[in-house]
Amino acid sequence: MAKLDRERRKAKGWWQHSPNAGALAEYIAMEDVASRARTWQLSLIPGLFQTADYARSPAVSDDVWEDPDVMRAQLEHLLNVAKLPNIRLRVLPYRTGGHPCVGGAFNITSFAETEAVDVVHVDAITSTVWVENEADSAKYRPSSVATGSRTGARGLR
Repeated sequence: MAKLDRERRKAKGWWQHSPNAGALAEYIAMEDVASRARTWQLSLIPGLFQTADYARSPAVSDDVWEDPDVMRAQLEHLLNVAKLPNIRLRVLPYRTGGHPCVGGAFNITSFAETEAVDVVHVDAITSTVWVENEADSAKYRPSSVATGSRTGARGLR
């Protein structure tokens, strides 16, 4: 398992040359070698699904909803992304109320190796938390599945 972890963290790619990758470089490297990535976000659209204009908007403003043209283009992009065979996009309506993931955003990264442990990445305003032990990371998946089941998205992949 330690060997898998070292290989995962040594992965190199485009993010190594990007001045904007910063603290996310390690997460991007793991995501690049992952067999599956699950993301739960409370309000922002996950980075891989953002249009360039949407990404610029959260970077400069607290209100990403300010520009209706940016949001319209972003929502159209999400509809197109949702058609991809390897993407399952679910939206939890606000009216659903309480749910198991109400505590905050997180990412679960899984790997093809059977002995590999899921890694959970929790990014907060002032810190990043990596949940890398089996007992703790295993607690995130049931919450993610239970919340996903409340979306009513039976027809989506």
